[in-house]
Amino acid sequence: MSELWQPAAIAAAALVLTYLFCVRPMRRAHGGNASNGHAPAHLDQALTQARAELTRLRQDRAQGVAVGRDRQPATGNRKERT
Repeated sequence: MSELWQPAAIAAAALVLTYLFCVRPMRRAHGGNASNGHAPAHLDQALTQARAELTRLRQDRAQGVAVGRDRQPATGNRKERT
């Protein structure tokens, strides 16, 4: 029985630490991360560009514009396996 107290103590400590540093901050709506809630400017710019491209691609698909699926693969670029 004396060999069971150490694993039980480690498991209890892991549960307590998980609650203190993960669960409790998320319940308080802090998210558990070190950011201040504002995305960097370059990330906002990249997201704006990606959204614009997605919108353009969806419009192209709705209009029936081929977006690369109908193109034939280039010949002679691959080496044949022997």
